[in-house]
Amino acid sequence: MYKRVFVSDIHMTAGWGFTGSTGAYDWFTKKNAADFLAFLKYVRGDASINEVILLGDIMDGWLYPYDVQPPSYEVIADAFHIKPIIQELQLLAQVKPVTYVEGNHDINITDAAFAGFRTKYFPNIPFQKKPYVTNDGIYAKHGHEYLMWNAPDPNPNHKLPIGYYITRLQAGVHAYAQMLFTIPDIASTILHELSSPTALTDAPLDFLIKNLNKVRHVDDKTQIVNAAGATAIGQVRNDYAGLTSDWEHHSKYGPVKSIEFEADDIWEPANDLAFATNNKIIVFGHKHKEGNTLLQPAAGGTPWGIYANCGSWCDLGSNDPSYIVTEYDKAGQTHSVTLWHWRKQSPVYVLSNQINIP
Repeated sequence: MYKRVFVSDIHMTAGWGFTGSTGAYDWFTKKNAADFLAFLKYVRGDASINEVILLGDIMDGWLYPYDVQPPSYEVIADAFHIKPIIQELQLLAQVKPVTYVEGNHDINITDAAFAGFRTKYFPNIPFQKKPYVTNDGIYAKHGHEYLMWNAPDPNPNHKLPIGYYITRLQAGVHAYAQMLFTIPDIASTILHELSSPTALTDAPLDFLIKNLNKVRHVDDKTQIVNAAGATAIGQVRNDYAGLTSDWEHHSKYGPVKSIEFEADDIWEPANDLAFATNNKIIVFGHKHKEGNTLLQPAAGGTPWGIYANCGSWCDLGSNDPSYIVTEYDKAGQTHSVTLWHWRKQSPVYVLSNQINIP
């Protein structure tokens, strides 16, 4: 039996929102940090676990109010509540393989510019943009690649997707207006108010500006501060004005469909992957919505795969932190996929599915 653990959406930030003049905006709290540290220690000590896959949005370089310059990855890694986690990850990588697959909130962590950071803080942990794929039938990635706002932008001139700027405004609403809107919240709202598909880039910006204007004045001249300077909201509109048409040519699902995936579930791409490939176990993160379901033809019949979602470890709701465990029986060529909750430093079984891998 070969056992893998998949975990995603930790969203480790510097903790700047814990204190100060702004309201709280960090998703990853001190309690979350203590829980995740205990989980990592458990995984390191469990000899039955063969491998660990960090499935994106582990570090978070996006989640800071629009007028706050985001910290470097080094500052995040050295934060008081994050440093013990980084040290535990280093210890974990000494005793079993650990792979880090980038998500959208850490979309640039594989860039050459951060090679020194990766070497210093994550020795012995390989980083990759590409999906994690195994010979025994697993296909795993963060899952943002199917979602127009958060996927790598089709325009090669854009280093970041428009989701970066949406998230910076979202963090501002959280900090200054004390309202938390997740991307699915925003997607659900704008789909009901959408005047045309081409408005898909303006609509989330307008929604967040409207809510920010309840407590402060924000308009298209307002600057979103980033590591290299600042970009006006109006410039963001201009830069991404062609995104909808670009996405039409980039993705089979289309712009509106991609926002529907943000608002609801992204099982359809998982279903397509399982049907079209020999990779019958599809694991995503991103949604902050745990899941474990059999994939089968619409008319019923024999399942052809399993879709599992890791859920999250940050404080965005009442759900317990969750993770996915896959176990491959080489002799029987079967996979079991189990969703676990983490409560009081011990795993609690939730749901398991099994499938044969031909």
